[in-house]
Amino acid sequence: MKKRKGFIIKDNEISQLFDKFSYPITKSATDDLQKEKAISIAKLLWLPFVKSLDSEQNIYNLLSQIESIDHQGKLSIGSLYFHKMKKALSTVEILRLQNHYKSEENFNKLKEWNKQLK
Repeated sequence: MKKRKGFIIKDNEISQLFDKFSYPITKSATDDLQKEKAISIAKLLWLPFVKSLDSEQNIYNLLSQIESIDHQGKLSIGSLYFHKMKKALSTVEILRLQNHYKSEENFNKLKEWNKQLK
């Protein structure tokens, strides 16, 4: 099956889309350590986002894996995710990402990218 040209997505574009997605959580970082932590959280949220597995319960459970975030912090980050981060990309951009990560090879790269955080 031939891929439609509009759905092909290159690594540099994925990086730009991730930057756009993560901006709401990284923009208020005041130093490198805060920015690094914010990017790590955004990377964790990226996987369920691009796989359309981002129910409120899944996001809360994912955030529960981060020991340094209390209940209120999880709620705040979850709210930021649903109201800002998720809305940072257009429907077409999201569809292109979802299509990209349907490929097992691309999905495995994404899983490896997330493992680098731990």
